[in-house]
Amino acid sequence: MSEAAPAGIGPRPVTLLWNPIFRMLNSIGYEGHTSIEWEDAGMDRLIGAPRALALVREPARPAPSAAAFPVRNASTPDVSEHASTKEGS
Repeated sequence: MSEAAPAGIGPRPVTLLWNPIFRMLNSIGYEGHTSIEWEDAGMDRLIGAPRALALVREPARPAPSAAAFPVRNASTPDVSEHASTKEGS
């Protein structure tokens, strides 16, 4: 018999499965409905429902882009240096 647990609660790392899915939906601009299925009669819905909603909303925030903060190294030109030399000439 398998052990059941609500999403994000229990022994299974369910958030590892759901986060990429909801991040992808967010990245493609999905604005439709999302249904949260409730099958746990043993958990009070006033406790479990907010937890489930938080689990769904968390990955709705965009994932940070690697391009947003590029790593600057010695071979990367500094644009501000070029701008100041043009102004001074």
